[in-house]
Amino acid sequence: MLTLEDLSVGYEALGTHRAVAANISIGITEGEFICLLGPNGVGKSTLMRTIAGIQQPLAGKVLLDGRDTRLMSSRERSTKMSVVLTERITAGLLSSYALISLGRYPHTGWFGKLAAADRQIVAEAIELAGAQDLVNRFVSELSDGERQRVMLARALAQQPRLMILDEITAFLDLPRRIEIMARLAQVARESGCAILMSTHDLDLALRNADRVWLMNDDGSIRTGAPEDLVLNGALADAFSDYGLEFDPFHAAFRMQNPTGSVVHVVGSDPVYREWTLNALRRKGFLAQVTTPEQPIESPRVSIVEKGEWRLQSRSGDFSFNSIGELVQHLVTQDIDVPGK
Repeated sequence: MLTLEDLSVGYEALGTHRAVAANISIGITEGEFICLLGPNGVGKSTLMRTIAGIQQPLAGKVLLDGRDTRLMSSRERSTKMSVVLTERITAGLLSSYALISLGRYPHTGWFGKLAAADRQIVAEAIELAGAQDLVNRFVSELSDGERQRVMLARALAQQPRLMILDEITAFLDLPRRIEIMARLAQVARESGCAILMSTHDLDLALRNADRVWLMNDDGSIRTGAPEDLVLNGALADAFSDYGLEFDPFHAAFRMQNPTGSVVHVVGSDPVYREWTLNALRRKGFLAQVTTPEQPIESPRVSIVEKGEWRLQSRSGDFSFNSIGELVQHLVTQDIDVPGK
C-alpha cells in the first residue's frame, strides 16, 4: 500500500545534498501498525516529513497505492493520507471541534458543509482519540498534550488509507500514551488503515506494533516483528554506541558495566525478586540472582516473604520491611558503591 523505492532523504543547502538516509526500499501493507524507532538525530522526522510530502526526497520515490505522491494533487493526497507532526499549530480562536471537523474537508463539497454521515465520523474520531472533554474549548487554550489529542482526532476524521504520526505521544501522560497506542493498533486492525508512527516509547512500541522500523546512525533501517528485533540483537545494536545495554527480558535499556559491588539476591517470588534487582541496579550494584546453597562471598539479600528482606553481609545480618530501607542501608555501608 505504501512503498519506498530507493528513497534518499535529507536536505539541500548551497547547491549540495546532505543525505541522512539513503537507498531505503521498504513498504507497509494495509492494516499494519508500524513504529519507527531509533536514536535522536538519525533522521526519523526527516523520513516522516518526506513520506508525508512536506519535504521532497533527494532521490527515489514514495508510492501510495502504486502512485508517486509527488504527482498527486494536495486534495487527492489528503484523501489518502493524514499527518500529525510535532510542530505546534496556531489556530487562533478556532474551536477544537471545528479543527477536528476540518479532517472531513477533503471529502466534502466546495463549501465544506458536513453531512450527517460526516458528523458521525467526526464523533467517532473524537471518541477514539479520547478528546470528548476538549471539543468545546478553543485550540489556543489547550496544553500540548490536549492539542495532540485534538490533532489525532482530526487525522482520524480524514479516514485516510495511511496515517503519518510523528511523536504524537510526546506530551501525553503515561495512562494516555498507553490508551492512544492501544487504540491506534485497534484502528489499524479494524479499519485497514496503515499507521506509521515515530516514537521513543520503546516499551509501548514493542507491545503494540505489528512491525518496527529501526533506524540506525548510518541511516539504514532494519525491520521486523518487535520480538524478532529483540531476539536477533538489532535493538541492542542500534543503541550500543550510547553506553547502553539492552535487557531482553524486560525490553529496557540501562547503562553498561555497573561499577558497584556484587549483591546476590535470593527469592522465589518473581515479582519481588525482579523489583529488588531493579532497585539494586539503579544504585549501581551488580545485582545477580543466586540460590541459598551458594557460599556467601558478597552481600546476599534473601526475600523471606512479601514485605521482609534479610541481608547477610560482612557487617552482620539485618532485616528490612521495604526495598527502600534495604538499599539505603547498603549505600551507607563501607562497600564499593559508585560515587561514594
